[in-house]
Amino acid sequence: GMDPEGLQGGMTYTDAVTDDSRLVLRTLHEAVNAGARVANYTEVLSVEPSEGSFQVRVRDGVTGAEHSLRAAKVINATGAWADELSGGEPRVRPLRGSHLFVPAGRLPVEDCVAVVNPDDGRPVFVFPWEGVTCIGTTDLDHRQDPSCEAFATREEVDYLLGLVNREFPGARLADRDVISSMADVRPVITSGKGLDPSKERRDHAVWDDRGVITVSGGKLTTFRLIALDALEAAELLSPGSARALRRSSEPLFVSDPGIPESLESPLSPVPDDEEALRRMLGWALDHEMVVHLDDLLLRRTRLGLLRPGGAEALLELVRELVMARAGWDDARWQRERERYMNIIQHYYSLPQPPAAERAA
Repeated sequence: GMDPEGLQGGMTYTDAVTDDSRLVLRTLHEAVNAGARVANYTEVLSVEPSEGSFQVRVRDGVTGAEHSLRAAKVINATGAWADELSGGEPRVRPLRGSHLFVPAGRLPVEDCVAVVNPDDGRPVFVFPWEGVTCIGTTDLDHRQDPSCEAFATREEVDYLLGLVNREFPGARLADRDVISSMADVRPVITSGKGLDPSKERRDHAVWDDRGVITVSGGKLTTFRLIALDALEAAELLSPGSARALRRSSEPLFVSDPGIPESLESPLSPVPDDEEALRRMLGWALDHEMVVHLDDLLLRRTRLGLLRPGGAEALLELVRELVMARAGWDDARWQRERERYMNIIQHYYSLPQPPAAERAA
């Protein structure tokens, strides 16, 4: 499907594809199996040294109640929020990357294709993902509050569609073909040199401020290495043990959280039949700390990205499940549905083109 004009060849290399949200959840499940305690919707307000340990003030994001915890060690692994708790000079440069999702039939690819934009030299990837085709990503400074949901701008949408249509001229993709968009914020360690966002290195950094270990930057590909560096800095691993683990490809421990296969493979389409959907959604409701409807449809599962209108056609099925499994009543469901559809409209749908373009 690529434009043959000027095409001389290509190269192939090995990489990995993942569902970043499911990778986080898999890691949390394995941590719990190893004895960890985890809390969802818990905001850290402050971390203060106190008599050889730390006082950590937290707020329950559901009830608003505040609590004080005592910790022997604190690792601040909060990504784009790292500077807020780390102390010292800011080191994180938040960069936004946006993706578009289109039906596989509109842009059929059997493997990941990387194309370089001739205008700025940036690579953009087109790859199969959970039954659709994903196009991304962009690389821009994200200047909004990181606590607000990031979203793809009109300029980013046009950038991605324009490049794909130039490289795959038969596709003729337009707004109407896009199922959804998604934007994320990368915590890149700044060089302080004012570089173009794409030219900043993706290395991670670990630093210590008053005993609080902060880790940020890096990529998903090396998340195990990043974790080992943070654990060594916090003196939770000896230098010798950390060195041996860096050389090893063996798992730190082996556990089977029992996650359904439908949630485990980013290359497999999400099931279509109702019974399989019930099992998948029901398992997430039972085991994955779902608080809001967007937790379930955008992060525990990706149905809100993969189905038109944020999977609005499935909401009656979801309503039945959350009322039975999570104990929601009609009033709670109406509030959650309204909240969810507002999130889909404002952050996961395409921004409207300018009025003149719409008229044309």
